[in-house]
Formats: sequence, C-alpha cells, structure tokens
Amino acid sequence: MRTEKLRFTKPHLASDMFAITTKTKHHIKGWEVIDKAASVVAVAKGTLHEPVMKDRLKAAPLLVLDTPCCWAVSKSGQPGSPADQQ
Repeated sequence: MRTEKLRFTKPHLASDMFAITTKTKHHIKGWEVIDKAASVVAVAKGTLHEPVMKDRLKAAPLLVLDTPCCWAVSKSGQPGSPADQQ
C-alpha cells in the first residue's frame, strides 16, 4: 500500500477563485465589473477555472492559455503571449 511506503503531509493550501488585475484598475471591485464585453478573462487550460469561467461568464470573452509562458500580459493590458511584450 502506498501509505506504508510514503509519508504524506496534511494539506496546507486552500484555493478559491480569484482575479488578478493591475494597480491602476481601482474600479474593479467584483466579478460583475469584470464580466463585460470590453474585458478579457484568461485562465490556464485544463484547470478547474476553465469550465467554471465558461459557465459563469456572460459577456467577457474567455482566453484559455495553454502554457505558463503564455500567461504574460501585453503592453495593452490584455492577456497575451510573450511576443506581445516586445
């Protein structure tokens, strides 16, 4: 049995849904402000956030990013690829 061979730790991380934005976006106080056609919501492909955001977003487009190297934010402030940084 695995538990006889491995020593497991107690879970120490709890995660919930959260959003990240820039410091200059003081008007963003909740999801209702983010879910607008002018916003772009980016999530990592294959995570819990992908199906949840697909289900919950009504107006904002969803950008599903395949790899961490693509999680950069472009100069325009929209999620994009590292190529946008140049």
